[in-house]
Amino acid sequence: MSGMKSFYVQVECDQFDSTEFTAGPWGPDTQHAGPPSALLTRAFEMYEPRESTRLARVAVDILSPVPVDRLSVQTASVISRRNVELLEGTVCAGGTTVLRGRAWRFSKAPTGIPAVGAQRTISPVPDQGTAKLPGAHMDGYMSVVDWRFASGGFMQREPSSAWLRPRIPLLTQEELTPWQRTMIVADSGSGVHMPLNPMETPTVNCDLVVTLDRDPVGDWIGLEAATTIVPDAGGTTNVRINDEDGVVGSSSQVLFIRSRTET
Repeated sequence: MSGMKSFYVQVECDQFDSTEFTAGPWGPDTQHAGPPSALLTRAFEMYEPRESTRLARVAVDILSPVPVDRLSVQTASVISRRNVELLEGTVCAGGTTVLRGRAWRFSKAPTGIPAVGAQRTISPVPDQGTAKLPGAHMDGYMSVVDWRFASGGFMQREPSSAWLRPRIPLLTQEELTPWQRTMIVADSGSGVHMPLNPMETPTVNCDLVVTLDRDPVGDWIGLEAATTIVPDAGGTTNVRINDEDGVVGSSSQVLFIRSRTET
């Protein structure tokens, strides 16, 4: 790596060694799902790209915990038409598929139509402050992603909002694209609004669905997160995604909820 930090080191065209910075908050051996989701999104972006098109939606199913190990990424086209494409891809570790995703890629909207959309309600990026989660593994992903709450905080019942900024790239010698930056942090939506103590009642997302109406500008991504938890049922996290200019899209995560006292 020549001393430069990154989430992955490319060893072959579709093979990537995971670095320690991919490790999630629950231990050094399992990845936060943001970096591998971004790695799959990178593959979607690189699949027969055309200047007149853009990714509109990326949906990732998390089939099993992603080990901090070598990953392989494969992509293919499902539908390819003049203005609409559907791509699919997988991330594998040790011969096992750990992520499976699909991406819609559309022709860009005409430039002359009126802009319609929600206004930003999240507060600006705070001048300082790094979130720390008691009991979490802070030496991996959490050590290379700036995390500043604009409202709320960990284990608070009301919806929370935070600005996140990855400080390292996916790969050395490559700048993060807006989509990659978004995917790295969007998987943290259920962490931005995490109303229950994760050491007692873990809430684990099994997917990540991100829609961007436009590509975010700048290094900071703002997440306005609201988690719903229903006893004897389930839960979801819904997020409004911002850059410093305004709302850019949304994301959702379905949550598997359990108690550590369960046998």
